Amino acid sequence: RNEPLEAQIPGYDIPLTTVLPEPQTIHVSSSSSPDTVELDKEVDRLKEGVTKYGETPNPDAVAQHLFEDKQVPNL
Repeated sequence: RNEPLEAQIPGYDIPLTTVLPEPQTIHVSSSSSPDTVELDKEVDRLKEGVTKYGETPNPDAVAQHLFEDKQVPNL
């Protein structure tokens, strides 16, 4: 299949090899948004999971914890 080397726009011939400008970096800070409650909750849930199961959960340990309704000490 032969593909044209130019974009087909009426009135313009734009080579597909045209160099695009570098994208501008946008710095996003949580301080720019006052509503971080959901993010904070998610961080807490992730930390809790790491405390319970370790960085890479063992499926057997997770299953055992889910099927046995026991309290896990809050470390």
